[in-house]
Amino acid sequence: PSSTNLVSFAAEASGMKRWKLSEPVEVWERVQPTVVIEVRGQMHFDPGLQAYMAQETFQRCQSLNVLDTEVVIYRQVCDMP
Repeated sequence: PSSTNLVSFAAEASGMKRWKLSEPVEVWERVQPTVVIEVRGQMHFDPGLQAYMAQETFQRCQSLNVLDTEVVIYRQVCDMP
C-alpha cells in the first residue's frame, strides 16, 4: 500500500537529534522523500537535503505561481503522472 507523509525542510536538525545521526544527509536517506516542494522566499534547503537531492539526482520538474509566490517541484523523474 502507498502512504503519503509530509516532512518539513526544518526536520533536518530534529531528525538528527531524534535518530542520533552524525550527518545531516542521513536524515533524508532515512526519510527517502520522492517529491521536494520549494516555496520560494519562504524556505531554504539545509545542507543535508541539498546533498540528498544531488546524490539521488533530483531535478526541477515544474514551477508554478500560487498567490504571487513561486512554487517549485523537484523529483528524481519528472514524467510521473
